[in-house]
Amino acid sequence: MGGRRGGRSVRDAAAGRPGRAGPGRAGTRRLFPYSPVPGEVCFGGPGVESADGSLVHAGSVYDGRGLQPGGSFVVRRSLSDGVPDWVFRADRYATALDTAADAVYVAYDSGEIVVLGLGDGAVRGRQHLTVGAVSAVPTALTVAGPGRLVIGTGDGRVLLCSIGR
Repeated sequence: MGGRRGGRSVRDAAAGRPGRAGPGRAGTRRLFPYSPVPGEVCFGGPGVESADGSLVHAGSVYDGRGLQPGGSFVVRRSLSDGVPDWVFRADRYATALDTAADAVYVAYDSGEIVVLGLGDGAVRGRQHLTVGAVSAVPTALTVAGPGRLVIGTGDGRVLLCSIGR
């Protein structure tokens, strides 16, 4: 017997176990393992559905010694089967990400923002966020339109930034 929400039975379709209901949904289902590499144990990170319907998300590989070189990742995958289209590895934790028509913008806890190609995951650009001459750590990032990002920082600022192409 599954859980109950609004008088409806809720089951995890993939595992056949009770699941949790989301807003406006009869239930949830497991799509695929979080890690793009079978057997890795990962911590979750930010993620978005791109305009083409693919999932782009970040995470980090669990290691009892802390984050190891290349232990953080951004992956683009199909929602239908979860097969990774590409995986980008980094040495820092991703704090935020968003997509535009052809790019993925990823903010890291080092203050760096990396731009990846949505189609291939190749690095198109990277820059450390500064306000004046002071480094800032981006904790939130949203594509606000062509050539613009809205970035929240760890010290409480919200910045409207122009993107050079």
